[in-house]
Amino acid sequence: MSEITFRRSDMRWHAWRLLAECAVRNPRAMRNATVMNVFFFYGAPLSRIRIAQARKQIEVSTLR
Repeated sequence: MSEITFRRSDMRWHAWRLLAECAVRNPRAMRNATVMNVFFFYGAPLSRIRIAQARKQIEVSTLR
């Protein structure tokens, strides 16, 4: 978890807030909340790449 917030400062607040809120509201779900953070850490950049590719394809198809 600390690696996520060290390498991605833009996620720091969101990651720790999710864990803090989970610790207060539902401590039994801490493992799941951590897994969600890790999935987002790796999934968010990939989705941004895919969205950019889709936008380029849409631009090309509308120019024809």
